[in-house]
Amino acid sequence: MRNPLSILFLLSCVLVTPGQAAEGWTSDFPAALRRAKSEGRTVLLDFTGSDWCAGCKRSRTKVLEKPEFLAYAAKHLVLVEVDFPERKPQDEALKRQNADLEKRYKVNGYPAFVLVDPDGEVLGRHDSLLEDTAEFLHQLDAWRKSRTKPGEPPKRVGDLGR
Repeated sequence: MRNPLSILFLLSCVLVTPGQAAEGWTSDFPAALRRAKSEGRTVLLDFTGSDWCAGCKRSRTKVLEKPEFLAYAAKHLVLVEVDFPERKPQDEALKRQNADLEKRYKVNGYPAFVLVDPDGEVLGRHDSLLEDTAEFLHQLDAWRKSRTKPGEPPKRVGDLGR
């Protein structure tokens, strides 16, 4: 007979929700900033309506769940889901945090992706559907490598040059 703990471990691996990298997505923005600072990473905010937004769901399956993206994220990013669901329950503190982030980063629609440094300063943003993993990774790399200088407006990209 197999060890019950190994069976539980295997079940937990199977039950991990789609799109979770080994590093995982978090909803705790302050903890994400602390982690990014301690590990020398940047933070990718995914503003989403996870249970109703068709573009958000498509971005997840077309890009955010791809092995190439997950490998890149494991090396360079702390992933934060800023969710505005219609049916999925959220506690009041998370709702307030997400509303504050939406206002702080001037997000007006979903999906929206904002890359910030460990101090929460915008390095770049993408305000529409993601379709191409390689193109998004290229853009993330460019944003990570060209930090916004003080007083310089954040880089805005709506369609990654299409």
